[in-house]
Parts: sequence; structure tokens; C-alpha cells
Amino acid sequence: MGETEPTIEEYFARASNIHDDASCLFPDDLEELKVIEGAKKFKRMALGRFRKEAVKSRDEMMNLLYKTGISSSEYESGKILENIAGCRVKYSHSNALCIEQVNGREKEKDYHIYTYQCN
Repeated sequence: MGETEPTIEEYFARASNIHDDASCLFPDDLEELKVIEGAKKFKRMALGRFRKEAVKSRDEMMNLLYKTGISSSEYESGKILENIAGCRVKYSHSNALCIEQVNGREKEKDYHIYTYQCN
């Protein structure tokens, strides 16, 4: 049997510093908290603390995915980028991060990263 591809949320959970042995939380709560922390880490590296949006090139996105710990290699960063367009991931209980593919310079695709309120 083939191994299934992780979801975008599972990739973002990799960037979390929360350990699986946090026994005071239910497993579903623990996974949600890991995704939120990983997305927050990515958001801060991509946008900083206060910016609401930015456009990043493919190379910049691959570097961000690797630096945050979402991907473990350049090859894996490329695979994640194939599926990341249109992704929405919560980085707090009322805010989410959205990543969309946009037309960039020289026929390359860039990535528009922005935040919005969920509630």
C-alpha cells in the first residue's frame, strides 16, 4: 500500500514546538494547537508581526517552508507548493492565513499570503 500525502494542516503542525506528550490535552485539541502554532510561526516569518499581506516568489516560499520546519527538504517544499494554493489555516482562534497563487514576473507563479478574521 502507498503512503498517503499529509494534509496542509499536518504540514503546518510539523513547525510546532508542542510535543506529543502534552497529556493534559485531548488528542484532537493537541493537533489543532500544533497546527495553530505552526501557522503562527510561518505567518511571523512570512509577514512579520504586524503586516497583513505579502507576495512571495516560489524560491522565497520554498525557503520559508524549509526554515519554519514545515518541510524537511527542497524537494518536499516543491511538493507542498503544488498543493498550497488556496489553503486557509488558522493561526489563532479568530484569525487565519490564506495563501493564493498569483501571476508573477517572467511567467512564474508567485504566492499572495494574507491574513483575515474568521469570526
